[in-house]
Amino acid sequence: MGLTSAPIHRLKKMKAMVSKRKQEMVSALEDLSSFDANNGKLRAAVKAAFPPSIPFVGSFLTLLVHLDENVPFVGDTKMVNFFKYKKIAAIIKEVAFYQQTPYAITPVPYLLHWLTNMPVLSEIEQDKASLRCEPREVKPPPGATSPTGK
Repeated sequence: MGLTSAPIHRLKKMKAMVSKRKQEMVSALEDLSSFDANNGKLRAAVKAAFPPSIPFVGSFLTLLVHLDENVPFVGDTKMVNFFKYKKIAAIIKEVAFYQQTPYAITPVPYLLHWLTNMPVLSEIEQDKASLRCEPREVKPPPGATSPTGK
């Protein structure tokens, strides 16, 4: 879910009211978090960032699952595949690196209150809210005439 979910994505008129600068920011974040090349852009940005940073754990989990499911435990020579375990160790080491760096996050009371008390809407509730903001346009079927007969 998020800004690319159907109830949000369909709000064309609302998006037109958002400043160009903010639309560019959202577009850059969508590009950064795209699934292209196994989150390649996001992983590169995380590696380039200076700690403290909070990486997306899903990227690490995806790599670990890929290694576990697609790289054999035993190689062609019937020997333990040390490459696989070396890669797994490197991923775990990177996660541990981010866990060791302390975060100096100061709680902002009103923001914390807003986030913890925000209602969580189901997909159906999101769709209904979206339609209240911007009802669907009813398009006449092809070949239909308008009520004035034109």
